[in-house]
Amino acid sequence: SIARLQAAVAGRCPAVRCMPNTPALVGKGVFALCFDDKVPAESKEDILHFFSQLGVCLELPESRFTAFSALIGAYVFGMMQGLMQAGVTLGLGRKDCRDMVAALFEGSAVMAARSDTPLMELRDQVCSPGGLTIAGVNVLDRAGLSGLLVDAVLAADERGRGKGKE
Repeated sequence: SIARLQAAVAGRCPAVRCMPNTPALVGKGVFALCFDDKVPAESKEDILHFFSQLGVCLELPESRFTAFSALIGAYVFGMMQGLMQAGVTLGLGRKDCRDMVAALFEGSAVMAARSDTPLMELRDQVCSPGGLTIAGVNVLDRAGLSGLLVDAVLAADERGRGKGKE
């Protein structure tokens, strides 16, 4: 917490709390930053610029850090693994599956970032009437994939809030 960081530096300097994620290792991370009141505006700009070299930076109040951490979890890797596993089951090579799935997620992320089109509409644009993609999407919808993701994030948030009270 900012309070613990401030106590650790005993007033020698302002404190900044940062929550990164592992895609920062490839310059595509997502960072939440929280500044104590003593950080000058110019220093904030410098710090945000520094971290932006490793990905997207958001200044958030400390009260939103648990929600941020819960949302920006490793769920994507689980989804990627499931798709890769299905491809291998269908007889495609592991490396080819990994490359295809990684490219799919990268391309989809770029499309989502560059468009104001609702995500469900982007999904529907891929689903041809009577096609194979809509058949797979229907299975995910019946299984409640969106609800499972929401439940996962809310469980992580609850765990994080409980952890902070210890």
